[in-house]
Amino acid sequence: MRYLKIILLLCIGFAVTVVLAQEEVTFTTPQGEVVRVNGATTELFDAPHVWETYAAPDGSGELAVDRGVYRAYSETEGFVWGRNDATHTDVVIEADALLLNIFTENGYGIVCRADQANEGDGYFFMVNANGYYALFLGADETLTPLVEWTPSDAIHAGIDSNHIQAICYDDYLALYANGELLIETTDATYTSGYTGLAVAAGANPVDVAFDNVSIYPVPENRSAP
Repeated sequence: MRYLKIILLLCIGFAVTVVLAQEEVTFTTPQGEVVRVNGATTELFDAPHVWETYAAPDGSGELAVDRGVYRAYSETEGFVWGRNDATHTDVVIEADALLLNIFTENGYGIVCRADQANEGDGYFFMVNANGYYALFLGADETLTPLVEWTPSDAIHAGIDSNHIQAICYDDYLALYANGELLIETTDATYTSGYTGLAVAAGANPVDVAFDNVSIYPVPENRSAP
């Protein structure tokens, strides 16, 4: 279990929608390249150790498979995340994330190209329960925003589910929430790594259930006809 400090923003709202993972994903880069991927690996969370697990001795945090979801809980201010056990280079990652407590000063999302040897390295695609999104570059146990926290009506605020999609393709990085494009940017710091699921607590605990996690590796012959 890992912690990185970051300040989170505040706002309030409420909505209810769940979006299921797609059978095929198509995206277009800013250069006009159309990329189509399918053959996703979908995590069912049907066994205790299919994803990284941890339980703090004092009960202040836990990462665990719990009744068919991956539950991430933390009382400590900062970022916490768990990884899977497969590496990818170019990849599209989707997940449904449901906030389980009433506190909205938080964050949760997907980690792409996480490094097993250097804790905190990778790209953190985050949303929060106040209707904000951000993208962070993790390096040397420090999170640097590539995109600062920004509000969006596409994010379901409050105690609700959000369908999050992160794209890591060459140096192209993109974040979607509930089908709406929120971020497009480029960064060449990392080229491959593990998939992770992250939460970030503020002044109060964060408790999130991740489900329908689908990982689409982008093949070498990747452009759509």
